[in-house]
Amino acid sequence: MSDILLNQDDTYEIQLASIITSYDEKVLFRLYQPIIGYGPINLFLTLFNELEGERIVSTGVKTHSRLFEIMLINNLKFVKFRKYLEALGLLKTFVLETENVNRYVYKLYAPLAPDKFFTHPILNNLLKRNISIEEYERTKLYFVNKVGVKASYKDVSCNINDVFF
Repeated sequence: MSDILLNQDDTYEIQLASIITSYDEKVLFRLYQPIIGYGPINLFLTLFNELEGERIVSTGVKTHSRLFEIMLINNLKFVKFRKYLEALGLLKTFVLETENVNRYVYKLYAPLAPDKFFTHPILNNLLKRNISIEEYERTKLYFVNKVGVKASYKDVSCNINDVFF
């Protein structure tokens, strides 16, 4: 990873690398925010909402100064937030260096599904470390459905072979 000085006049575009739903926003708030804080989550959602807005109104060339202005942050804070998102696999950053201004591409990735998050050795432990055990258990219960069918019931569901072949 090379540290390129981010200038407010550098341009950017946003690309969606995976489908992101409103459920993913709940995952971001409840599982990722306790690990990296509200700033990086806000950056993610700002980029995502800007991308959604582009489908309605194209704003042409976008400079980072615009992002800094609407988020009330500077380039140092932006880069810090961006690195948190990159570290957790929510964002990939690409740059084309030129003489005048650099061009950035930000690719947004959906967060891990809760079942994968809670079995991920690093993310799960980071969450446990950053919140109380009571809040961890409450959060886990929120996402993990433990309601099952009693053992005395027999599964009689059809599968694809039963129906189509």
